[in-house]
Amino acid sequence: MVYRAVGDRPQLERAASQLVRYASEVIATDSGNAAAFGRGAGALVVLGDIDRAREWIDRALLIDPDNLDIRYNFACSLINEAADPELIYEYLDYVFARSVGSIVRRADLDPDLDPIRDEPRFQKLYAAAKARLAALDAKSAVAS
Repeated sequence: MVYRAVGDRPQLERAASQLVRYASEVIATDSGNAAAFGRGAGALVVLGDIDRAREWIDRALLIDPDNLDIRYNFACSLINEAADPELIYEYLDYVFARSVGSIVRRADLDPDLDPIRDEPRFQKLYAAAKARLAALDAKSAVAS
């Protein structure tokens, strides 16, 4: 993230290559490590290997299907590499429809979302997620 923020593409790709190697080593000894598959998938996106990244994210979600962070981080990787918008929204739709707070609340400040923040599709999706959370918060306040 730091290399992306400062615009150092060579270092970003070097770090992504190292992460893929590290994740591969972890997976070789622990094939049930969803985090290694998820983080490795994001690094594969940086390296432009979207097909392999999708395989890794699918494996991560087979292991841990309810992990919204894995889906969100993968979407953010896709956003920042200007990958397939339909794939980005597939993951964001899923996450924003199910998050009970933390992901939706931090999205206002997440620079990974900046490339799509002004898109009407994102704005509609995000507004619906915030409205759903506001309704949950209101319901919780009444129950208290």
